[in-house]
Amino acid sequence: MKRPEQMDEIDVVFKIDESHPGIQGHFPGRPVVPAVVLLNNVRRIVNEHVASSRRILKLRHAKFTAPVIPGTEVRINATFIEDGLVKFKLYVNGQTVVTGIIEYEKIISAHER
Repeated sequence: MKRPEQMDEIDVVFKIDESHPGIQGHFPGRPVVPAVVLLNNVRRIVNEHVASSRRILKLRHAKFTAPVIPGTEVRINATFIEDGLVKFKLYVNGQTVVTGIIEYEKIISAHER
């Protein structure tokens, strides 16, 4: 039987407020949400759906295709594609703005230890 994480799909909407400290200086007169702020939200949301004893190891891939303006709603859709991997997409108004893959700790069975 598959673990629930392997069947999970995450679909969450979040918003980065213009007052977020990471926005300052990015860019005066034409603010955008920095990549690190977007990825931190992806990490936080994925962590809420992964067993608490497991941690994210690395970002395998990320592609940014459009800027995100502070205050806009961002939808994350993430799928657990196999044990240890999560594929994600961020959307603004239905347009894909970021795609990527996160690697987290795999579940090690008793016989593999």
